[in-house]
Amino acid sequence: MRDGSTLKVERPEKFGGTIEFEDADSVKLAYSEGKLHPMDLKNAVAAEISKILEPTRKYFEKKPELLEQAKKAEATR
Repeated sequence: MRDGSTLKVERPEKFGGTIEFEDADSVKLAYSEGKLHPMDLKNAVAAEISKILEPTRKYFEKKPELLEQAKKAEATR
């Protein structure tokens, strides 16, 4: 995945339990074989994106005026 990390898909034991993927190819294979449910993949990717964006979120919480400037700039595009 990124920086040697894994994508952790947490799911109940009755649906196969938690599984970790080390690369995109293994995710694609599990998904194409029906071993990974679309909702499980969606939830895992959303959680990972949230982790990636956490530093940016914290930065803008400390500097809300910059967030407002960015929103205004986007609105004028």
